Amino acid sequence: MQAPSAVVAPAPEQAPPQPLLIELQGDRYVRLSGEEAPLAEVVDHRPAELPRPATVDTAGPQPPDLPAVLLVFIDGRSEEVSAYTISGGALYIPNNFYVNGSWNRKIDLATLNLPETVRQNRARNTRFRLPSAPNEVIVGP
Repeated sequence: MQAPSAVVAPAPEQAPPQPLLIELQGDRYVRLSGEEAPLAEVVDHRPAELPRPATVDTAGPQPPDLPAVLLVFIDGRSEEVSAYTISGGALYIPNNFYVNGSWNRKIDLATLNLPETVRQNRARNTRFRLPSAPNEVIVGP
């Protein structure tokens, strides 16, 4: 004889968890929804007056300005740049997006007269390095 098996009652269905919505309203965060949340609960309240940041002493020693590098192009024109990155056969110069319309300007190394560029920078006592391998990245000056 077998003992009668116990009847297992199905577990009551639980409602799926509600997404949590927190919104910035003015100077405070308000919890708008979530499990067991009142309709508007302040989650984080910033103080009425934020502490002022410490003043920076600008009279201290400033880093020296690095000399600009002279780029000599194959067509004979030249250009001075104060910062550059060489990667993947191209030289990238940072630009001002709001003035020039782009964040970086790309110059293919094939458009530069590299021997003359190196020679001119040596004469100016400015360091201009070229990658020694295809996977090397140079940041200069």
